[in-house]
Amino acid sequence: MRVNGVSGLELMHHLAPHLTDPYEGISPFDTKLQRRALSSLLRIGPRRIRTSVESQGRTAEQFQFCPTCLFSGLHGVVHQRRGLQQCPAHAIPMRSRCQHCERPIAYRLTTTLLDAPFACPFCRRRLVARIWLPGHSRRLAMTHRTSLMRAWVTGL
Repeated sequence: MRVNGVSGLELMHHLAPHLTDPYEGISPFDTKLQRRALSSLLRIGPRRIRTSVESQGRTAEQFQFCPTCLFSGLHGVVHQRRGLQQCPAHAIPMRSRCQHCERPIAYRLTTTLLDAPFACPFCRRRLVARIWLPGHSRRLAMTHRTSLMRAWVTGL
């Protein structure tokens, strides 16, 4: 989205045209989320979009993240599993609060999130010490990628 110059507000209007306040956001499980529009905008097949969003009952309501994975530009559905205490790849505690303002972050797609990925929607500070940028991606080690995939498949 950022590479193509599409603003978070414009993207939210495509994905959730029914919202009166796109800054409030939308749950990834909302039946009114325009998944076809998401598929088209991101050039990802609709099947992949469906499998990227797990059932609401298995997903944490707060945004959970591993700082090491997030620094590498990775946040997957496995990170959002309800009850996940530590990252399957790095064995470090998952976070669900901003380290600066200590506020919990809801797992919602919002204009603020789209305009400032990997930043707290409240204080706007980075969720990780160093920010990941698309042109400077860091690949996870194969052992870490394998651990994440194994956790996803086994339903950890």
